[in-house]
Amino acid sequence: MAFDIITKDEEQKLFNVKKSKIWNLAYTIMLYTGIRVGELCQLQMKDLYMENIPLTRLTIRPEIAKTKIGRIVPIGDCLQQMLIDYKIELYERKSCDLNDYLFRNKKTGKHLSSRQVQKQLAKHSLAAFGRKIHPHSLRHTFATRLCAITNIRVVQELLGHKSLQSTQVYTHPNSIDMDNAIKKL
Repeated sequence: MAFDIITKDEEQKLFNVKKSKIWNLAYTIMLYTGIRVGELCQLQMKDLYMENIPLTRLTIRPEIAKTKIGRIVPIGDCLQQMLIDYKIELYERKSCDLNDYLFRNKKTGKHLSSRQVQKQLAKHSLAAFGRKIHPHSLRHTFATRLCAITNIRVVQELLGHKSLQSTQVYTHPNSIDMDNAIKKL
């Protein structure tokens, strides 16, 4: 199954479309950590916070990882700031437990489903830039952008792939990449 990547312009439009702050956080986490939607839905506060402080690394626990192998993903400044703002907002409403899900269904208190995230992202991307995208498109964008600036083994580790072959689908050499490679010889 092929997934689109989004451009920086589309990314800005997605974040600027009117929606709840919670969706901006969810999309930012997926886009800047490469987390799978199923992993996102099962994140708990303790995976991103220690006490009241956001961590500098996201913990993907083995029990929520698709491959059942945990991993640690560094968190950039943009996401770090969003986590600080989100935590302040949570504490203004009520205190929260570190075992709470980061993204909860208001009615049930359980974690959001992958399908709920998929539907919201499709709606928001359609409104933002005229086409529906899937949550995996954000992961694919993360991986594709990383492949342009680092080696494939780093990308493999960050994505939590067991096999390098799984990661190679994110490499998209184009004529500019090939020209630059030859020039560097």
